[in-house]
Amino acid sequence: MLQSASTSREGQQLAAVPRWQPFPFILQFFDRLKLFWMPAKHQPDFIYLRHVPLRKVHFFTAIQLTCLVLLWTIKVSRVAIIFPMMVLALVFVRKAMDFCFSK
Repeated sequence: MLQSASTSREGQQLAAVPRWQPFPFILQFFDRLKLFWMPAKHQPDFIYLRHVPLRKVHFFTAIQLTCLVLLWTIKVSRVAIIFPMMVLALVFVRKAMDFCFSK
């Protein structure tokens, strides 16, 4: 959404400034985590739930959660030196997931 601001004296319109929503993908991740414990009849009407089976959404969320826990574990351990390599490995995990879920 675009939001415009005006100056105080002249009332002239400044350039449109985009409204920023912090961390939209993190918010979606937490919404998908809540779906694990939510009965089907109480689930919100998210656009991705209309087009993707719930089983695949749960599988994708579980993979994301596993990768997040793995990265955090590596980050706080003595092998933190390989943390950049694990971030690079996530690129390949994402490509593999795109290939699996594209069908």
